[in-house]
Amino acid sequence: MKVALVPCVAWVKQGVPKARPDKVKLAKRDIQELIEGARAETSETSDNDDEEEQTPADQGSKPQKKGLRGSAANQLPEKDGEDEGEDKYKMADYDKEDDSGATSGMSGIACFASPMEDPLLQHGNADESDEDEDEKEDYEIKPNDNLLVIGRIVKDEFNLEVWVYNHASNDWYTHHDYILDAPPLCLETISYDPGAENPEHKGNLVAVGTMNAVVNIWDLDLVNAVEPVVTLGDADADSDGSKKKKRKKRDGSQQGHSDAVLDLAWNKRNEHILASASADHTVILWDLEEAKISTVLTHHNEKVQSIEWHPAEDALLLSGSMDGGVTISDCRSTDTVAQWSFEGVEVEQVLWNHFNPFYFLVAGDDGSIRYCDSRKGNETLTTVDAHGKAGVTGLALSQSVEGLLTSVGGDDTVKIWKLGKQGEIAFVADNKPKIGPLHCVRFCPDVGTVVAVGGEKGDFVRLVDVAKNETVKTAFDM
Repeated sequence: MKVALVPCVAWVKQGVPKARPDKVKLAKRDIQELIEGARAETSETSDNDDEEEQTPADQGSKPQKKGLRGSAANQLPEKDGEDEGEDKYKMADYDKEDDSGATSGMSGIACFASPMEDPLLQHGNADESDEDEDEKEDYEIKPNDNLLVIGRIVKDEFNLEVWVYNHASNDWYTHHDYILDAPPLCLETISYDPGAENPEHKGNLVAVGTMNAVVNIWDLDLVNAVEPVVTLGDADADSDGSKKKKRKKRDGSQQGHSDAVLDLAWNKRNEHILASASADHTVILWDLEEAKISTVLTHHNEKVQSIEWHPAEDALLLSGSMDGGVTISDCRSTDTVAQWSFEGVEVEQVLWNHFNPFYFLVAGDDGSIRYCDSRKGNETLTTVDAHGKAGVTGLALSQSVEGLLTSVGGDDTVKIWKLGKQGEIAFVADNKPKIGPLHCVRFCPDVGTVVAVGGEKGDFVRLVDVAKNETVKTAFDM
């Protein structure tokens, strides 16, 4: 695959990460020995077993060296511009069977009930005399630091990168990353730790939806980890390469998704619930306490591309699919509360207006943004042509500046809009971050004017502070 892009980003709020994350102390040689040992125990080895395994450093995403805080070197690493191939986005070929007989090779790594029991972990209070002061400062997460989690696809390399952003000091640098075994399609941060003995510890997790039909959950406070802390779903649930089928247990219950996971939504009011939307036309509600399925919603007839929990009603879930269907579901009974149908439009994203949660927005591949009243099924208050034929690929609403809406699209442009109290959507300004067609946008949860956008050229990710635009400042009385 000649694909290079950032399809998803997610923010971590200030104060959530550990000040000094734990480290898995594995040398490159140790990882190679573990992989080779696991392959010998589980199955036949492939012809290229002697090849050196890639590490994050090989991929150019290792944290930059000394003194990153406040330095002029706080830039995302440049990548080769290999995103113009004729087969870009042909992700459907990703999960074809590999006849080489090679296995994932990670089954030989021991798991521990608590990270404190793992002898390979270096905890935050361990002796770190071998680090100089600059490295210690860069490794420490300050109380006013935000983390930005980035899902990156570069050809056949898939990474989850964790960056530090400090608005006050203008720090912006990579902290650590993880190697993924499948292309990341969506991210959702989770401030909840179902296994924590201390109830005050909320956890610092990220759920990753993948092409492999599973949801992998990584602990962002654990650096150098080689595998997620838990996987939701059955990684072997694919069929023989043609039409994927839903795998079920003997009692008829579903084990997980049977196709790619396209979106995720964590329920902040019922913290043990995570929802996942899939190309298999279903939405699954996962119980994080038990790491198993709680409910399966089957009301969509096409791929479900976007979901979001209501900001005030913890049982209401908004969802949108590729056939133009938008649904509000009551997950207590799986009943449909209201429906909309936008014929000929693929719904790219749905988004509640958390300042006035009777209303929500719908982004379409036709370039439109629609504003709807949840109390008036199948009606639209306002429609604007935002990005034309390039389509709207992402929407984000500021957490603190009322009415501040951004959209991104395949036209390489970030657009800023103002949501009016009567349902109007007024254009304010635009910005071209010069990273090619844009695929995602998220507002920083603690800085209401900063958005992160992901694209497919140059450095792939940019932070845009819309408050630097005079027109925006005037429109929102900043």
